[in-house]
Amino acid sequence: MKSQTKKINNRAHFNYYDSFANKNWMPSKHEDDSSIDFFSIPDYAVTILEGKNKVSQLFVYMRKVSIENNDITIAGIGDVVTHINFRRKGYGVELLNQALEFISDKADFALLCTDIDKLGNFYRLAGFKPLKKTYYFMDKFGFEKTESGGMYMRLSDCPKIDNILNPDIKLHVGRSNF
Repeated sequence: MKSQTKKINNRAHFNYYDSFANKNWMPSKHEDDSSIDFFSIPDYAVTILEGKNKVSQLFVYMRKVSIENNDITIAGIGDVVTHINFRRKGYGVELLNQALEFISDKADFALLCTDIDKLGNFYRLAGFKPLKKTYYFMDKFGFEKTESGGMYMRLSDCPKIDNILNPDIKLHVGRSNF
């Protein structure tokens, strides 16, 4: 097993990685319109290979947010997928561990959006905890939307991260293309 992390430089590069998720999980939610560039192109792809075959992959979206006048870097983790023939063999957890190691010195906080009832136990294996608060984003039309069900992991001991977890302080994670 070998892992690799690649910077995603453009839409064609992203489409190459996104095709794996489309074939092995579900059709992409990402727009083909290259003028929409907020969350549509991730910053990094982390993959696990067996020989030359890609068996597991996720995307990392780096975002700077300001909460209570404190700048915090959030690493959003999304589109986590493992080829169906390689599931339940530890590849997904190893993939998350590789991603967390990669972002540990680049972000203060890791956030993933997930169905906690369905996948929460899987993400807990890598150390994620339920966020227990609603977070906000702007959709592709500029309307504010809310989500719950996120999970998080602290990546630094910085006290400003407590603001993210404070239920009375609004967490706005940026723009999305869904």
